[in-house]
Amino acid sequence: ADAARAVRIVRARARELGITPSGIGCMGFSAGGHLVSLLASGRELAPPSVVDTTVDALSFVPDFVALSYPFISLVDDALQTGGTKRCIKIFAGRSDPPDELRQLLSSQLHVHAKHPPTFIWHCEDDRIVPVAQARAMAEALAAAHVPSELYILPSGGHAIGLALEGECEHSNDWLARFFDWIRALPPQADHAS
Repeated sequence: ADAARAVRIVRARARELGITPSGIGCMGFSAGGHLVSLLASGRELAPPSVVDTTVDALSFVPDFVALSYPFISLVDDALQTGGTKRCIKIFAGRSDPPDELRQLLSSQLHVHAKHPPTFIWHCEDDRIVPVAQARAMAEALAAAHVPSELYILPSGGHAIGLALEGECEHSNDWLARFFDWIRALPPQADHAS
């Protein structure tokens, strides 16, 4: 609910902030990537805590998203490792959540034709969240014909942050590619609802 509220507030104040209301993106890293991927699905998982008819009339779905080494799926055992099994316990509150909850929290199952354009990057050697998680999301986006890009760095592991210069062997590679991708996106329509 907080992430949805934040997007709505930024959209409501966009002109005051000097930004385009239809150009709001969200980026998340690891668990934050999971949160952003759920937000992008357009399903509000919890009702807004504060009701403001002006703000709440606006869309909470970002116009584009960037998922950085994201945790995506709780349903496919082939995507699970020791690290992602810990993630499941964190996200679901238990290590053996019911299938209904696993499906609700598996972002690749909720991609649709109106899903926002999505940039995903991941490291091939990530031992916490396997790169198969990013690939599963990229496949779902492609199947729904959503503009997307999957960029995989050969190394860097997990939790490398922005991977800026000097932080890993492929510093800045993904960031430059992300900015090129964003510049190539077509303009979005305003989101009144």
